[in-house]
Parts: sequence; structure tokens; C-alpha cells
Amino acid sequence: MSEKRHIFDISNFTVGIIGAAAGVAGLVLAYGVATGWTPGIFGFGSKDRFSCALQPDT
Repeated sequence: MSEKRHIFDISNFTVGIIGAAAGVAGLVLAYGVATGWTPGIFGFGSKDRFSCALQPDT
């Protein structure tokens, strides 16, 4: 008897799902870059800045 081959076997399905997820992640990243969105860090506002200056030794 001959074996039936399925068009969508488990490995093709897995590769398709991973490819679709990577595509969606790429679109989200491209949208973020195009709109100038920057991720925020929890606990810090957009106006918080860090600066470092050389101070003379007293």
C-alpha cells in the first residue's frame, strides 16, 4: 500500500507559524521605527536625564 502524503504536515506547519510570528514582529518593529517610538523604562519619565561632569579635586 502507498503512504498518503499530507500537504500540511507538522514540520511545515511549525515553520509557517514561526515565519508568520517573525513577520508580525518585523512589521511592529518597522512601525515603531517609522513613527519614532522609543520604549520607556519603568520608573523613569521621558524628561529624566543622566549627565556626568568632571569635577575638580578639592
